[in-house]
Formats: sequence, C-alpha cells, structure tokens
Amino acid sequence: MTETGSPSAGPALTPDSGATGSTRRQMLARSGALGVGIAFTGALSELFTGSAAAQALGHDGYGPLVPDPDGLLDLPKGFRYRVLSREGDPLRSGEGPVPSNHDGMAAFRGRRGQVHLVRNHENREAGRVPVPAVDGLTYDPEGKGGCTSLTLDAHGRVRSERVAIAGTAVNCAGGPTPWNTWLTCEETEDKAGTNGYTKDHGFIFEVDGADPRRTGAVPLTAMGRFQHEAVAVDPRRGIVYETEDAFERPFGLFYRFLPN
Repeated sequence: MTETGSPSAGPALTPDSGATGSTRRQMLARSGALGVGIAFTGALSELFTGSAAAQALGHDGYGPLVPDPDGLLDLPKGFRYRVLSREGDPLRSGEGPVPSNHDGMAAFRGRRGQVHLVRNHENREAGRVPVPAVDGLTYDPEGKGGCTSLTLDAHGRVRSERVAIAGTAVNCAGGPTPWNTWLTCEETEDKAGTNGYTKDHGFIFEVDGADPRRTGAVPLTAMGRFQHEAVAVDPRRGIVYETEDAFERPFGLFYRFLPN
C-alpha cells in the first residue's frame, strides 16, 4: 500500500460516506460478493524466512532459540527485543492504565522520523483492564474496548502513549488507510441493552494515531454493522474490502465497500 498523505492532511472517512442503507445483506448484494508492546531489532521478515532460505543453501539459518531469562520472548542469538508498553502500567498521558488484550495494530510514519503505533484492545464486556473513557473519544461509556496510540522518536524511544478511541467493543483487527489512519473493527453485533451496552456495536471506526481528536469516536455506519474482522483499502480506487468473523450462519462473508 502506497503512502498518499499524512495524518494531518489526509481525509477522514465520514459516517455517511458510501451508499445508504448498508445492512450486511444490502452490502453483499451491491458488491457481489496478557499483553505487551514489543519492538524488534533486525529484519523481522528475515527472522521468519531466513531459516528455510538458509536450509535451501545448505546453512543452519539463525540457529536455535535462546531461552529468555525473563520468560517473555525467545529469540535466536544476536536478536533482541524491548518492551514498549505493558498491560496495567500507567499510560504516559495519565489517562489510566494500559488496557488489556492487545490485538491488531499498524505503524505510521510521522514527522522528523517519528512513528505512530496504533493498537487495538479486544476487550469484551468483562475486559480485564478497560480502555479508559476520555471525553470526546468515547463512543459508548459501557464499552471496554478501543485503541491506544504510542509515538516513538527516530531512535525508537516512546515519547507519548494515550487513548486514541474508547467505548467500543471487541476491537479485533482492522487495517491502515493510504492517508495514514487506522480503521479499527468491532467483532461483535451486540445491540444497546445487551451486556450493559448503551449503544449498538458492530461498526468500523477511523482512528488518527497522530491526532485522535481529529477522528473522534464516530461509527462509520455506511460500512455496515456486523462482526468485522479486517479491512484493506485499495489506494488507487478507494475501494474498501471487509472480512467478517461470524459464529452463526451464514458465518463469515466478504464485502466490498464502494465510497461515493
């Protein structure tokens, strides 16, 4: 996916973008179809592919995994990791503790070598450490899920950590946009009055990791309400492809969203 903009300059999706009446069936008919944040040092792709490639060349790859004395992550000799954020520790913003159930995430290039890391927290109604509710960034005060955003400087040091969206539910996966925002997906169809929720859930929300208040906590209702898994945006045509992780018939379906 190519980069076509920056978080401050790129367009934000709006709740009514796309065709109207976006039930899951109508969308399908239109389309025809314990957590920690860890930074690796080294080429991650080589870590997973190097062994097979090396064996094909008659080498031993990177060798066996070396037991981690801290019991967190075993790596081959010469590799190392650094914990960026740990569940339950205070957020640097002072908004509350780091939420539980880290899940889908993406990294975005910022200014002066910065990196904005946006991560989901797949908390259900009984989430162990909820995403703290923040004024202007909370969709449903009874929702325990959401996203947090970390900003790293050019040397990989964490400079900020804050709530990016709160009050959502079961934020599983999602996907980055070509204009450097994150689309976080709710993997639930719970309605208001279910499990204590005060609003319907099952939507996609847009999150700007560099400036969360620019995108707020607004459901993109035109993209459908169902058990969302992941999304992918065609950077040339703007078409959004959505997957569903359903547990009842017709089970998971594949959707194509055509914005106006």
